[in-house]
Amino acid sequence: MHVQRFFFTRANGHFKHAHAVILQYYFVILWGSNDRVQ
Repeated sequence: MHVQRFFFTRANGHFKHAHAVILQYYFVILWGSNDRVQ
């Protein structure tokens, strides 16, 4: 499919950037959940 191809090419081109963004969101969610628990 064209959409899959576009997504794959884009993910491959911006892998490092996307990885950093995912890590950022992951930590934000972790810290947010910790604040809620405490």
